[in-house]
Amino acid sequence: MIYHHNRITFKAGVTAEQREEALEYLRAQGRIDAVKSFVVGKEVGGDYAWGPSS
Repeated sequence: MIYHHNRITFKAGVTAEQREEALEYLRAQGRIDAVKSFVVGKEVGGDYAWGPSS
């Protein structure tokens, strides 16, 4: 099993549309047969605002 985790924060001035487009790219990473579990959502604590993990 491989556990992979990314955390990101968007730069100031990024529009809601740009943010949603970027998050959709992250969600697309989890839509392959080899991935059994994948989540993209707000980061709880830490230095980053968003975190996809599988």
